[in-house]
Amino acid sequence: MVKMKKCKAFFFATQAVAKVMKANGGGSIVNIGSIWAWQAIKATPSSASSMVKAGLQSLTQHLAMGLADFNISVNAVSPAVLVPPIYGSLIDRVAPRVNFLPPDRKSGQTRRHS
Repeated sequence: MVKMKKCKAFFFATQAVAKVMKANGGGSIVNIGSIWAWQAIKATPSSASSMVKAGLQSLTQHLAMGLADFNISVNAVSPAVLVPPIYGSLIDRVAPRVNFLPPDRKSGQTRRHS
C-alpha cells in the first residue's frame, strides 16, 4: 500500500509540474531511479522499492514522449555501484565477500576529466 502511494506521488507531482512548465514554454524533469530497477543484486534484496523505481522508469519514458512536443525534457538517472580511484583495491577485496556487484561482476569506473 505504501509503495502504491509513492507511485501516485511521483505521478501527481510530475503532472502538477508539467502543467506549469507547459504554461511557461518548457522545462526539464529529472527523476531519480535506481540500478536495482534494472538489475537484481542478491546482497541487497529490495524487490518492493525496485518495483517502484521500475514503475518510475516506465513513467519517465512515457512522459518523455508525451511532453516532448511542449519543449519539456524528461530523464532519469539511476545511481549504481561506482569504484572511485580513492578506494584502490578495496572493492576487489571486499566485493567477493559481500556480493554487491551485478552477476557480470562489473561496476562503473570513475576517471578524472580535464
